[in-house]
Amino acid sequence: MGNKNKNRRLRQNFTPDRERPPLLDGEPEAPSVVVHRLLKSAKRDQANAVNAVRDEARQQVERQRDRHVGLAWEVATTLHELRGLLERHDAPMREAGLDTATETLTALHRRLAKVLQSTGVRMIDPVGEPYPAVADHTDVKGRPGDTDDRNLVVAQTISPGLLLDDGELLRPAEVFLEPATAPEETAGELAEEAANEPAPEQTAAAGSIAKAAHEEEEEEDTP
Repeated sequence: MGNKNKNRRLRQNFTPDRERPPLLDGEPEAPSVVVHRLLKSAKRDQANAVNAVRDEARQQVERQRDRHVGLAWEVATTLHELRGLLERHDAPMREAGLDTATETLTALHRRLAKVLQSTGVRMIDPVGEPYPAVADHTDVKGRPGDTDDRNLVVAQTISPGLLLDDGELLRPAEVFLEPATAPEETAGELAEEAANEPAPEQTAAAGSIAKAAHEEEEEEDTP
């Protein structure tokens, strides 16, 4: 009697319904569908990883570019200030017997300019240049109001500009403009040349005399 009850309990615990896993709703997916879904998920994860690497590389390039531009800007500003210092104090320093110091500073200026140019960056310091020639690379901070652009030149560079070798403008030069005027020496030379130039009547008379003399020589040579 006891064995029968025990066997009955075992059959209740291990019925086919309990051993068989429950069925999912609907038809089970085919193996090919499962494989396709897994491959698609793997490709999506791979694409996301590639995009993440690209974004990180792009950010690193931008950070390096910003550092490069910042360093170039500092060097260009130093060159601009050093150039102004030399222009203002060159004569007093030489009069004070500081020729060696002046030449050293000038050589240092040239060396820094070459270093900046070797990095693919050109400094824009267009003092004395006609404004139309440098208009695309400048930011005008002051100008005469009644003068045409064609008659303006750069009078002063407040801060230099930066231009890459490929033509990209990193920073425009901040400048003041003034009317272009001919130097007094040039005007004097033009006036002197005009005064020394013979009048048209004198030129015509000289030409007639030379022609008559040439005709007389031809008549004498004719037998």
